[in-house]
Amino acid sequence: MKINFPIKVAVVDDEPDMPDLICAMLEKIPDIETIPFNDPMEAFEEIRKQQIRILLTDMVMPVMTGTELIKKCLGLDWHVDCLMISGQCDRKLVADCFDIGARQVLLKPVSYGKLNSALNRILSRYKYWHQTLDEISKDYTDRTLERMDGDEDL
Repeated sequence: MKINFPIKVAVVDDEPDMPDLICAMLEKIPDIETIPFNDPMEAFEEIRKQQIRILLTDMVMPVMTGTELIKKCLGLDWHVDCLMISGQCDRKLVADCFDIGARQVLLKPVSYGKLNSALNRILSRYKYWHQTLDEISKDYTDRTLERMDGDEDL
């Protein structure tokens, strides 16, 4: 299955300006499109509808916590890479985030460098996946064409 670029990134934080601020920080990263949300329930519905591939979420939010949102996203029929942002530096909370499937936990205030690094690790995996699929498709097409030319030994 091919993954379409730019990769959509849901940015979820209940603080009113935080998602827009994070999205502004990320706009220079090629190959992603950020979508800000203040409401985790609304974010989950859009993640589900648009098959968003990357979630960047705050940990502590009313209505639904970041860990609950990650659990819901990881229950979808496609892979969602989840990154947690937290203002709390508690080892147990961080360990719990990794246990449920978060790829990385970033502490607030989040720097551009750390966000960029975390997202580029995920993007490089998607790019490698694309490259591999392209090579497999090309090899398959080349072998199919050779076979069509009458080479019975393939």
